[in-house]
Amino acid sequence: MKRIQGIRERLDLLRKRHGLVAVLRHLLTRSFGEINFLRPSSLIDFRHASVRIVDSCEDFLLHLLPNVPQENIQTFLTEARELIPSKPRSATLSFPENWNSGSSLRIILFSLARILRPELVVETGTANGASADAWATALMLNEKGRLISIDIVETPAPLLAKTNRERVALLKTSGSMKELRKTLVEESRKVQGIKIFMHDSDHSYFGQTNDFVVAQEANFNLLLSDDVDSSMAFLEFIPNGSSAVVMIDGTKMIGALRLNLG
Repeated sequence: MKRIQGIRERLDLLRKRHGLVAVLRHLLTRSFGEINFLRPSSLIDFRHASVRIVDSCEDFLLHLLPNVPQENIQTFLTEARELIPSKPRSATLSFPENWNSGSSLRIILFSLARILRPELVVETGTANGASADAWATALMLNEKGRLISIDIVETPAPLLAKTNRERVALLKTSGSMKELRKTLVEESRKVQGIKIFMHDSDHSYFGQTNDFVVAQEANFNLLLSDDVDSSMAFLEFIPNGSSAVVMIDGTKMIGALRLNLG
């Protein structure tokens, strides 16, 4: 009885400090061992998987695009830093400010779009439109390509500049994997050129896995994901010996993988 009481007390303390999810994870882990869908990934996990870990936008792009000359990458990174502000322009936000993409990610998105000149870019997770504006700024300069930005709620994307909106379609989805797959497969079939997919929405194991699988099934060339350290999904998705790269960006990690891009 005392042992049972002690367990109850420890679980109650865990619940008060960290919530019911932590209690559930503790019980399942004690019963079945570590369960991947309940835990985040770490630098150690990425190292064990031989994923390239970098800490600069230039190294990130050099590893992801090995066939692109370094001077070309440097040129577009310089352009990105001139055109993409370190902090998004002032606006009345629809979502919390900390939901906005960080400056490093937005520089990478802009540079990728300028280097690869994609016909189609899809991102899940519009929120305030910070990343959408980075994509669209590059697409406008390219004078080609379009962005489909998807969210489960309607948003005016206040950080997406009016001058960039002609290249962007804001879509609301129910969050259904079946619905997302149908939409993206249909859109993908219309495109002959480069297609880029970015996950920046539900960062749970199942939310990330869902998006990664759909991007692969819809035949996208390049996959990016913010917050790849939020779950084990990115690590489990990438094949051994792949081109995967992750970048440490403040307190989180950005990941990318060539799906079928030379």
